[in-house]
Amino acid sequence: MYISINNELWRIISVDKDNTIKIIRNETNDEFYWNEYSPNWENGDLKNHLNNEYINEITTNTDKIIDKEFKIGSALNNNDDLIEQIKEEDSKIWTGKIGLPTASEYLRANSNAS
Repeated sequence: MYISINNELWRIISVDKDNTIKIIRNETNDEFYWNEYSPNWENGDLKNHLNNEYINEITTNTDKIIDKEFKIGSALNNNDDLIEQIKEEDSKIWTGKIGLPTASEYLRANSNAS
């Protein structure tokens, strides 16, 4: 299912237990990168850009963007066990308005089985 926010197309990737939804923008933005100096989300350039600059560019439905817990534990390389992957992702939490989907959220929302 898709929704439009700020004249951009977003796809719903999950509905949480509290009925809040997580969405992912339908188009990528190759202008921004993770961070060349910090391997973690808390100190990353992308986190700072999304939660300070990008969020201020959103002009519609801003009251719908709330602080939310994001799972930021590591993605395991060569892991085909989704349950173990989810446990690792759950091992670290960050709270903010805009984050990235976990590997398992992305896989569950992806219609391409391969």
